[in-house]
Amino acid sequence: MTICRISIAIAALLAATHAAAAPGGPLRTLPRGHYDCALPGLAGNTPIVARDDQNFKVVNGSSYERDGKRGTYLHTGTRVVFTSGVLRGETFERVSQTMLRQRMADGTLGELRCVKRGS
Repeated sequence: MTICRISIAIAALLAATHAAAAPGGPLRTLPRGHYDCALPGLAGNTPIVARDDQNFKVVNGSSYERDGKRGTYLHTGTRVVFTSGVLRGETFERVSQTMLRQRMADGTLGELRCVKRGS
């Protein structure tokens, strides 16, 4: 085979593997930056209850940091699953470009929300 044919074969193979989506949707990453987490408060009293102990920072690609410790997450479709580090096992639903909502073990959406700070 000539080099040209080999190059075409490799390009076709790469295109075929790129076209297949990951289970649960395409792989994605979250916007880098700090995510502040909170619970909804009571109407007329406290609008939100900050949960600073749940805050984290997306540092690059699929890496995050909390309490000075790094971990990784997997973001497919709208689901974000923390796969290592302090948040390992936590699952969130990405409900907008800048907001995540905790998904409970039974699959329902929880009350905890994490919002990316700033632009």
